[in-house]
Amino acid sequence: MFILVCTVLIALCYVSGASASISVSVDRNPVQINESFRILFETNVSVSGKPDFTALEKDFDILSQGQSSNIRIINGDYSATTQWTLDVMAKRTGKLTIPSIQIGGERSPPKSIVVQKATRSQSSSAGDDIFLEVDAKPDNPYVQEEIIYSVRLFRAVKIHNASLTEPQLSGAKAVIEKLGDDVTFNTTRDGKRYMVIERKYAIFPQSSGPITIEPVLFEGQLGGGSRYLFDPFGRGARTTRIRSDSIELQARPVPQSFGGTVWLPARQLELVEAWSDDPPIFRAGEPVTRTLALIAGGLTSSQLPEIRSAVPTGIKLYPDQPKLEDKTDASGVVGVRQEKIALIPSQAGKSILPAIEIPWWNTETDTFEIARLPEREIAVQPAATARSATAPVVTPALPPAPENLSEAKKQPTAIPIAEGMGSTATTQTPNWWILTSIVLALGWAGTALLWWRSGHKREGRQQSDIKMKRRAAIRSIKKACQRHDSQAAKDALMQWAKIQWYEHPPNHIDEVGRRVGGTLRNEIERLHQQLYGRAAKNWNGSALWTAFEIGYKKLNQPEGKPRFDLEPLYKA
Repeated sequence: MFILVCTVLIALCYVSGASASISVSVDRNPVQINESFRILFETNVSVSGKPDFTALEKDFDILSQGQSSNIRIINGDYSATTQWTLDVMAKRTGKLTIPSIQIGGERSPPKSIVVQKATRSQSSSAGDDIFLEVDAKPDNPYVQEEIIYSVRLFRAVKIHNASLTEPQLSGAKAVIEKLGDDVTFNTTRDGKRYMVIERKYAIFPQSSGPITIEPVLFEGQLGGGSRYLFDPFGRGARTTRIRSDSIELQARPVPQSFGGTVWLPARQLELVEAWSDDPPIFRAGEPVTRTLALIAGGLTSSQLPEIRSAVPTGIKLYPDQPKLEDKTDASGVVGVRQEKIALIPSQAGKSILPAIEIPWWNTETDTFEIARLPEREIAVQPAATARSATAPVVTPALPPAPENLSEAKKQPTAIPIAEGMGSTATTQTPNWWILTSIVLALGWAGTALLWWRSGHKREGRQQSDIKMKRRAAIRSIKKACQRHDSQAAKDALMQWAKIQWYEHPPNHIDEVGRRVGGTLRNEIERLHQQLYGRAAKNWNGSALWTAFEIGYKKLNQPEGKPRFDLEPLYKA
């Protein structure tokens, strides 16, 4: 009994001496803000389950985490450790505490770490291994003018798992489009060689006033990206974050000297035409196709207005649907609007096609200009002489009718057969063939009916969903008009239009006006002038809502009556 008690006491002492211990260490201290570092939790006992590191998220972003186990046998002594390695980044500067974490039946000790401000520039500093440069041109754009925003990443080290956020604006709404693919090149700054990745965007501010382009954020791993065998912290790679500078701009309103109705600020604008025949030959009663194209450097195709072309009396005009196209490269966006029109003169003689003018603002010279196609005099030739009468239609000869109906009932139907197979043959349709044909026809009819009913149900559900969304958008238009909120009215109109023409949604408020026409179009143009005009005015939404109610009823009138959601086939 004494030996047994001693054995138990010795065992308890051994277990007490080998009690679990948890250590916490970091790969470096202090660290800089926006630089990652690693925390290592280690214990010498077996732990089931994964520790909960949520408490760290109060002061640190957890970028990644991993677990590993090590077993050692030295001179017959056995030991095992389990490690949890976390890549983290501090959310703020100062003296922060790595909190105590529950691991198995024990808790880790808290540990302090000092987070310092960055000693190097986070935007542009030649001599650093990696930095960002940004710029925006022009710095005093007009409302809706194209701004070219460039981001350049300079690096002299390897990077892995890199990402760059998209630009964001504060102070104004804007349309942002990426320009082409990234460009890579090499350069030298202060005697140091860098590889540069350049990315460009086109930004179109939708209101005048101050604009702030917020900093973009680069995040990536620098260095070799591999962990050494005896280096639990993996010093070969580290994650870093770099923010660019923000950029302040001032968007100018439409200048007083602009004389057009649709504001078009562009680097370059051309109005060109082409004909189906060159030169065109006009003949009474025969169509001639005229193609008009508006090409604008620094504008999207959705910003371009309808090319309104008048025709003299005696010529009918049949327009086709316009074709819109945007082309992008490093220099910016080029918008193209192409319209094809069929002209059909009704009588011979001379006519004059009036000149076409598109007012625009040249942002390169800061001047008002007009793109113009001069008037064209055309000579319409008489209609071509009537061709010879239409050739007679040959009707296959019918077999001679029997002399009396009783003989016809007695005689079987004669069926011609191929030459060489005999002169005639007589057959009668078997009853089983008729019955089979009826069964097959009924089967096909049943299948078609089931297919139609399933498709009709799906279409019904889709139409019901569209109606609900359309009603909600109309309520938004009404509320915005009642509040006299011009920006909300524009947003609600665009939402409604995208539902109304869900197969071919418009991209711009001017396009909505062109589709609806009438009084509603006039009110939408007034709304556009209020939003992008030279000076802010008190806008009253009552007229827009009244025009919308009238226009919407016309737009959804029963079939058989003209609708104005599509371009009419004929224009006088």
